[in-house]
Amino acid sequence: MTNEHARWSMADASDNEYQVIENFDESISIDRREYSEVFFDLPPSKSHLIRQLIIASLSKNKVTITGVKNVGRDVLSLKKTLINIGVKIVENSSDWIIEGFDESVQFDNVVKMDFGNSGTALRLSMTVFPMLFSGVIFSGDKSLSSRSNKAFIESLRDYGFSVKKYENNDNLPILISSDFENMKKQSISLNNDKSSQPLSSWMIASFLIDSNLKIILKGKQVSRKHSQLTKSICSRYGAKLELSDGFLDIQPSKLSMPDEISIPVDTSIASFAMLLSAIHNCKVELSNWPKQEDCLGNDLLKTYSTEIGFEWQENKINFLDTGSYVELDLTDCNDLITPLCFILAISSGGKISGISHTQYKESNRLEKTVELMRTFGLEVNFENEELLIAGNQQLKTPSKEINSYNDHRLYMTSVILCTKVNGVIIGKGLHEIADPCFMSRLGIL
Repeated sequence: MTNEHARWSMADASDNEYQVIENFDESISIDRREYSEVFFDLPPSKSHLIRQLIIASLSKNKVTITGVKNVGRDVLSLKKTLINIGVKIVENSSDWIIEGFDESVQFDNVVKMDFGNSGTALRLSMTVFPMLFSGVIFSGDKSLSSRSNKAFIESLRDYGFSVKKYENNDNLPILISSDFENMKKQSISLNNDKSSQPLSSWMIASFLIDSNLKIILKGKQVSRKHSQLTKSICSRYGAKLELSDGFLDIQPSKLSMPDEISIPVDTSIASFAMLLSAIHNCKVELSNWPKQEDCLGNDLLKTYSTEIGFEWQENKINFLDTGSYVELDLTDCNDLITPLCFILAISSGGKISGISHTQYKESNRLEKTVELMRTFGLEVNFENEELLIAGNQQLKTPSKEINSYNDHRLYMTSVILCTKVNGVIIGKGLHEIADPCFMSRLGIL
């Protein structure tokens, strides 16, 4: 089998080929508005969908993925780059049919994979596709290109991959190439205290590894729900994985996927629904809240809803402002940090821990969340790796443009806040990364 869709060769890999393709630097003005009841149709979970897409691209049989209506740019970036390297994806009204390559075939071509703003798609792919091609050039937009991949690169080199940097750092673009004859390591190390995505990438790559491999895990593991999700999916499809706090054992396995897969909704988006309810004292109805195992730790929102001051019945949320000081650990659900900080400030206050790894997101989300709170006139203190937030605070209109730092969760939080107090936000369109219907749902065109 040959890969007719691979368009890049080593000769194409010149340093001047890499340019930023997206930069959300346009401003948008948001005026005050009122809400009494809002329906939040939650978008598909990109965490689930990105994992399923990458694995399906390795499958010999056709796989239908349902529940993909209104996917964000992160998923579309992965979909586009998979098509560019030879994966067939046929779209129907609400599902995609995937026909991947034969996972037993290794291709000679060097290919380019451009992931836009999606760190999840990038890192889950960085182990997998260099095992299929002789080399892969990984690139992305300005935000993604600024993020360090040092720990991941160290594990790749430890295994036997060659990593060529195009800048004097561990950021993008990079060329990862394989020496298939020499990649027979029995043990490597991986530091996973900044992100669970490299660990998940190695799990997905287990379908392509033909000898036993022990990965020694260093540092405190974060986002454990996401790595557990990857293990659950891969094991369901035949992977032989043993995961503990200190290591991951991989044994050779054969991929066997079902004919159809359903994607649950992204429960982290419910944090924005709760923020809207809190600042406008309005009712919000969510769509299709999934089973607890599909919440990826975001069920914390529902578990602590009463303590924070909400009434949550079935899929309906209403802010009652009857909460109390609450302590929340976001080790396994760090995407909630920004909207939750504002919810606590508006309600009865609280303490947020387990957040040090949020500094490695699109922005330094920990630092920028503190900056954003102060921009809206709110008090917050960061002490001993914890955020301490006083309650019953009042939002103030920002005195200057709000910088989203190419971080869609900072942007989406800012949009909701500005519907209460007005404001101008840099980052127009950033919501499309995760939730393309976000602005229209709020009545903002």
